[in-house]
Amino acid sequence: MAGRPLEFDRDQALDKAMQLFWRQGYDGTSMSDLTTALGVGRQSLYGAFGDKHTLFVACLERYTEEIFEKSLLSLLDGDGPPLAGIDRVLDAWEAYVGSDQFKGCLLGKALAELGMTDPKLDALLRTKLDRIRGSLERALTRGQEAGELDPGADTRALARSITAFAQGAAVVCQVWRDPVAVRETLAGARGLLQAHRIPKRAARRR
Repeated sequence: MAGRPLEFDRDQALDKAMQLFWRQGYDGTSMSDLTTALGVGRQSLYGAFGDKHTLFVACLERYTEEIFEKSLLSLLDGDGPPLAGIDRVLDAWEAYVGSDQFKGCLLGKALAELGMTDPKLDALLRTKLDRIRGSLERALTRGQEAGELDPGADTRALARSITAFAQGAAVVCQVWRDPVAVRETLAGARGLLQAHRIPKRAARRR
């Protein structure tokens, strides 16, 4: 006998749950909040995703794929010079932080709330940050190969610093919402990149 069909679309349910966790945090989101937001019964939710922790992990996976990889890190692979892709990412971060839709970063919130107390989730979050750092590092390496970036620059350390600046902006700019404060917060990441950038004229002579 076939199993009972789900009462909702899984992807839509994940998106709704992700938005709820994103706004309220893990501890601030109850199973009742989730069933209300998704419009399903508790047993249907358990049957589809397991417990709250398992659902949260699924939401983190979807957030990384849909928000970071498709909507943000894909900018690194656009047309033009490699470092222009990083500029596009920083511009997108700044635009988001300064927008009415800004509600922080789900990864950053999860790290602050659960990273030190949930070893399994901490390990997962580390892999997500490493994917962001790795994408930036590859773009920086391409920049070196194209003669845009100082060949002596440590691309791994530089990518880690840019990631830290951006994640920090997603946290502190929940308080510092003024556009000037947003720009100043991300100016550190831009300054790091600029400090290792080879001027265009010098790059053309290489």
